[in-house]
Amino acid sequence: MLLTKSVPASTMLATSMALMAGAASAQNAPPKETASFEIEEIVVTALKYDSVLQRTPLAITVVSGDTLEKRGVDNLTDLVRTTPGLALVDQGTGQRRLIVRGVVSGGEAQTGQYYDETPIPGAPSTTNDAGQRMPDARLFDVERIEVLRGPQGTLYGAGSMGGTVRALFNKPTSEFSTQLSAGTRTSEEGELGYEANAMVNVPLVSDTLALRAVGYHVDRGGYIDNVTLKQEDVDDDEISGGRVLMRYTPTDTLTIDAAVHIQREDALVSVWELGGNDYETRVPTQQLAADDFELYNLTLKWDLGFATLTGVTSQFNRDLDVTIDTTRFLTGLNPLLAVFTPAALHQPQEIEVRTHELRLSSGDQGGPFIWTIGAFFEQRDAFTFSRQFKHSAVTGLPLDPAQLHFERTIDDSLEQRAAFGEITYRFTDSLALTVGGRYFDYEKSAVTATTKAFPQLGIGLSPPTKFEFDEDGFVSKVNVSYRLSESAMVYAQANEGFRPGGANQTLSLPVVLPPYESDSLWNYELGLKSSLFGDRMTLNLSAFRIDWDNMQVTSTTANGAVTFITNASSAQIDGVELETFALVSPDFDVSFAAAYTDARLSENVTALLPVVLAPGREGDRIPNVPKFSASLAAEYRHPLGASLQGSVRADVSYVGATFSELRPNNPFYEEIDAYTLTNLRLRIASQASNWNADLFVNNVLDEVAIGRVLSGPFGKGLAFSSPPRTVGINLTKKF
Repeated sequence: MLLTKSVPASTMLATSMALMAGAASAQNAPPKETASFEIEEIVVTALKYDSVLQRTPLAITVVSGDTLEKRGVDNLTDLVRTTPGLALVDQGTGQRRLIVRGVVSGGEAQTGQYYDETPIPGAPSTTNDAGQRMPDARLFDVERIEVLRGPQGTLYGAGSMGGTVRALFNKPTSEFSTQLSAGTRTSEEGELGYEANAMVNVPLVSDTLALRAVGYHVDRGGYIDNVTLKQEDVDDDEISGGRVLMRYTPTDTLTIDAAVHIQREDALVSVWELGGNDYETRVPTQQLAADDFELYNLTLKWDLGFATLTGVTSQFNRDLDVTIDTTRFLTGLNPLLAVFTPAALHQPQEIEVRTHELRLSSGDQGGPFIWTIGAFFEQRDAFTFSRQFKHSAVTGLPLDPAQLHFERTIDDSLEQRAAFGEITYRFTDSLALTVGGRYFDYEKSAVTATTKAFPQLGIGLSPPTKFEFDEDGFVSKVNVSYRLSESAMVYAQANEGFRPGGANQTLSLPVVLPPYESDSLWNYELGLKSSLFGDRMTLNLSAFRIDWDNMQVTSTTANGAVTFITNASSAQIDGVELETFALVSPDFDVSFAAAYTDARLSENVTALLPVVLAPGREGDRIPNVPKFSASLAAEYRHPLGASLQGSVRADVSYVGATFSELRPNNPFYEEIDAYTLTNLRLRIASQASNWNADLFVNNVLDEVAIGRVLSGPFGKGLAFSSPPRTVGINLTKKF
């Protein structure tokens, strides 16, 4: 299925109406034309069993691997622009936060991120903001992406209070096949980049054992210049990795999948500063970043006849190293501290996560009942060094021998256990009721120590100090669906989401602040899913209201020196989402998606006065959530002789204005302008020889598309943006 990128509202509405008219016209054509094409049925596993997308009573966006390739989408950052209600706070390598339906604030992740059956956690670091430090696997050789909008607390647990994003990779098959692709690209006034990808699928034992191996290397050329260090294109990003998957099917009822994913990423943070020339930074240090991870997974599926037993066990290891310039922070606190500059914090982190899930699901066997029950366990251990070094004013790198100003260690652990289940009862062929629940309990602890004092900053030595917090609870779900016809259904649901609390490990905080509780929300939703014009068009619509209680927020002490997480307020989010896809003809398809999201505080933040800086007030918009976003995509294909086919594709995405903080009187408040991105792609493909060549231009209008502005004690007006106009070519060959 094809998705989209976006454009302003009036243009999109007119385009959508034109598409519907075009599809209706196609339906009135002679029978030999109308019967020749329709949208293929899509099967998803969002409910932990196979179901047809258009008959699944949830707001789900599916992007196939073929569509990802056609759009040139190879990471979650690009995926965001195709999905209504999905946004991203991007602070560079290893520091990305996915947002669904405007549910965003500091703390643990609010959007679950899965690679196949494995939940992928973030890195808690020094601020407990694990949701802002999510990894990003390269999306090559992917079967499909499923984006589940709204809380998924019953089946997917903590961290899915806003939604869940699942990357489902292609599995080994019983046929030999290979795929090779390579390409190059360059941005305006930027450095040349290149990429290479390879896949091989090998049957080892006929219909019993097969292996699939994937490898890739990407060098994304930089485009940001450091005028202080007199260095050009400093934000180069290099990614290498791959995965090996093995599938063993000893019987028709038993499947065992083993997988190893490995990825290494080295980069300089792609940040520049407002107030000067676009894509220029004046930071006096090199902000190196590295994000390496390994994922080992074993999944067993056993068809018992009355139900399918699924067992999943995974080990996830991640090394994340982030550099944060502290030069302006030091000189801003006291000009006498300039003797310690230029300086930067280096924060290497080691994360180990073990997850296990066992579930039994009846699947849809045609009877009145469909049910799933299961148990889940997760153990996450993270160790962080936070060390400040003096850097060279010439190279921007740490001095050699090292001049260490400060050192702190944090040993963090989170253990979660859960039992969950859902049951659906069909009263008739049209009417169904689903109820679900999840019991959870967790324990979180952190041990921190200051092993190198910084007396000039008022930081002394401190012995290991332990902070602990534990909690249990229950979340539930109710869903009612009704089939109006074979091609249309409506549903209504109320479902709950949650995420763990914890304890701040900053020793200088007031004693009332270290622990913070879990927050939770209720999502109330009405939805319509329909197929029109003889299955040549789909139109899906959802409207929702979210009530968010005990909201965790990242706050700053009144002097601006220390950030921490606390429960501070409640919020309300109202929204509408629209998706439509039309096969106007066998050679022409168009898709459109849009989301309106009004996310705001529903009460004043008063409990922490006067501890926090510029606390929010009722009606303040939640930061980093655009009120309107939309996308439009169109592709036209045409034969070029006997065996060649040409196609042209346009993807347009629009993201509305956002804000970086709750209150306009916050000194770190920044308004982030709306932007529109337009991508064009021309493809020539040989159906006989299985190759294609793509020429593409991204950000055709060279828009300055700022997705995140970070202001705080470490700097003001730090912008993270999409690259400027980028031109490239890509070649693919399949055997």
